[in-house]
Amino acid sequence: MRSEERKAWAERWKRRDAANPLLQARGQTKYRNHVTIVDGLRFDSRLEADRYLELKLLRAAGDVRFFIRQAPFDIAPGVKYRADFVVSWASGEVTVEDCKGHLTDVSRVKIAAVQQLYGIEVRLLARADVRRFHQGSTQ
Repeated sequence: MRSEERKAWAERWKRRDAANPLLQARGQTKYRNHVTIVDGLRFDSRLEADRYLELKLLRAAGDVRFFIRQAPFDIAPGVKYRADFVVSWASGEVTVEDCKGHLTDVSRVKIAAVQQLYGIEVRLLARADVRRFHQGSTQ
């Protein structure tokens, strides 16, 4: 996509979002998530950033061998699903985790496709599943 087309798409989305009264508050996003920076890494939500910090603590404690952020899974040509985390536990188990405050129809379809194509279970994490580390520090 050329830069002119990209700018045109950005303008269309900006006009559409400006018409939405829920998004008119300054800095408000569609699902009310807050972009958060931790360790120089950008996270789309505080929930995802908190899970990252939780996994770092679990890795330091020896419960987690390693974890990967934003792991891509190919669903179809040109269509990818990005899981928030792929975690390798000390027990040898590997889990795929996605932090969701709001599950959209597109997310449901992509998660179902990944589960069917790869034969894995995607574990959805909500706020109740993750310890809260951040109170403010968003960008």
